[in-house]
Amino acid sequence: LLTGQLRETATRLEASESRYRLASQAAADTVWDWNLLTQEVAWSGETRRLLGFAPEETGPLANWWVERIHPEDRGRVARGIHAAIQGTQARWQDEYRFFNREGDAVRVLDTGVILRDATGRGVRMVGAMQDVSLQREEESGRARLLLEAHTARVQADTALGHLHVLLQQAPVALAILRGPEHVVELANDRVCQLWGRASEQVLGRPLFNVLTEVKGQGFRELLDNVLTTGNPYVGHEHHARLARAPGGALEDAYLNFVYQPLHEAEVGLQGILIVASEVTEAVRARQRAEGLAGTLHASEERLRLALDAADMGSWDIELATGRGTWDARFRAMLGLPAQGEVTLDEAMRFVLEEDRSKVEQAMAEAARPGGSGEYACEFRARAAQGGQPGHWLSGRGHVHFGPDGRPVRFVGTGLDVTDRKLAEEAARQRAEFEQYLVGIVSHDLRNPLNSIMLGTASLLRREELSERETKAVLRIQASAERAVRMIRDLLDFTQARLGGGLPVHCQDLELGALVHQVVEEARMSAPERDIALSLPQAGLRGCWDPDRVTQLLINLLGNALKYSPEDTPVAVRLMEVPGSVLLEVHNGGAPIASDVLPRIFQPMQRGAPGVDAATRSVGLGLYIVRTIVQAHGGTIDVTSTREAGTTFTVRLPHVDAQQAASL
Repeated sequence: LLTGQLRETATRLEASESRYRLASQAAADTVWDWNLLTQEVAWSGETRRLLGFAPEETGPLANWWVERIHPEDRGRVARGIHAAIQGTQARWQDEYRFFNREGDAVRVLDTGVILRDATGRGVRMVGAMQDVSLQREEESGRARLLLEAHTARVQADTALGHLHVLLQQAPVALAILRGPEHVVELANDRVCQLWGRASEQVLGRPLFNVLTEVKGQGFRELLDNVLTTGNPYVGHEHHARLARAPGGALEDAYLNFVYQPLHEAEVGLQGILIVASEVTEAVRARQRAEGLAGTLHASEERLRLALDAADMGSWDIELATGRGTWDARFRAMLGLPAQGEVTLDEAMRFVLEEDRSKVEQAMAEAARPGGSGEYACEFRARAAQGGQPGHWLSGRGHVHFGPDGRPVRFVGTGLDVTDRKLAEEAARQRAEFEQYLVGIVSHDLRNPLNSIMLGTASLLRREELSERETKAVLRIQASAERAVRMIRDLLDFTQARLGGGLPVHCQDLELGALVHQVVEEARMSAPERDIALSLPQAGLRGCWDPDRVTQLLINLLGNALKYSPEDTPVAVRLMEVPGSVLLEVHNGGAPIASDVLPRIFQPMQRGAPGVDAATRSVGLGLYIVRTIVQAHGGTIDVTSTREAGTTFTVRLPHVDAQQAASL
């Protein structure tokens, strides 16, 4: 009976802990977003709680994360994630040690999803990092507990086997106590072993002189009562504390024994016959089993709380019979009856027909002998009678295999992901609309604008135009040019969002000459403004895209002229630093608002409200500037205060054309 309880408890504990592990994996602790083209990584605010780093303390590039991986794990993790990115798979997962802000190694489970462009190249990776240190400690503790339970079971079986043999050879341990002083008249070897005394230390001496350590434990009162009443006393698993050697430390012991009174008229001796056997290990094995049952209860309660917190349902299926146990939440998710037994085949009828084969294939793969046993699948529940298709469910599970390698049990959790699916569908529709908008902008709007600009250029060449007519044509031309710039920004924005970045075509370029040319054109366009230029004495040759760098500088200069008072200068400065070049554009005037500054490079943002209609834009200039910088592998920063003004600083890697060709 004890052995069966131990095995059943251990099996239930294993299944329960598997369900708890699956529920815990579904809740990401911190989320990271990795731009694979620029190596820039953004971390969620939960990073402070998980690792101790505030968002501003996390490095902007992936090497910040790599450098904090434990040296023993770093190479494996780096090889694995780069193999996943360079391959064709959509998902990467690894478990490793990561140094937190205090320098302690935290064991984390890291999972990432790879987004690829039309050519299959990885352009973005979004993932979640979870602290599994406590979970691994619990698993280690649980393994020790199961090992102790197994050891106790073996010991209990051995002790019970010995007990059976001894009972067949009754008396087991035999002693006779004579008279009211309880002098030891007879004691066989088993009694002496139990008491930890040699026979010459026992025979002919009062029991409480032999076993002085049992005084105060109620044995004298028990023995005196047996003599006084003449009634035997039967003790089943009686707890005692015995010293196994004279003067030794007391140890807990459990005994099965009988104190049988002896009458002088019958046996010629007034005393007590003791028949005893020790069952300490058997009792301790049962206590461990009871403790294991308590651990199981705590684990099941912890599982219930985790499922409640994550709004998940769970299942447990015997694969040999198809009998399933479904909790109330999962029954409601799938539309199963609230009560009664439901088999796996019956439950599959509640999966939408179009998704049923996908679920069956995922289950078959999980149950494949020699496989990982992991199951993950998203599917739709069948619609109610006469209704629309039901909820989207995400299932995660694990198949447990028997000693012969056959699948035995299938446990898992389910989560309603309908809202996420609706959001993904809305995002897909938005992307289609953006593509539709690109078509309109690139074909239906750009062509008539080109015609307008050609027409105004032709009109301006006529000498008979009056001054008033010339000004009108110039206004038309300026409006058309502004519309063309807006269209270009919209096209670049859509390309960056849908294509994973703007394409750049680097070539050998003297950057100082290009910057000088752009500044001169800006001076001609705004002759009333003072634009200062600072260039290094030596030329700066390197490999950059001249059209994109020109676009970048025009946007920054236009921004500086637009948001600064007309009587203040705008400064452009180009300099070389180790490995890079710096391009700064500075203007005075009111600073960028503190609530706008953190999102200044996001699309549809402007540096200041209230801009007049003549300078209105679609708010994409700085977003496109950052995208161009990132496409070159560089960075852009902005500082803005009332005292120092506003400065945009672009850092571009300084790579010459020969080096670029060898990359």
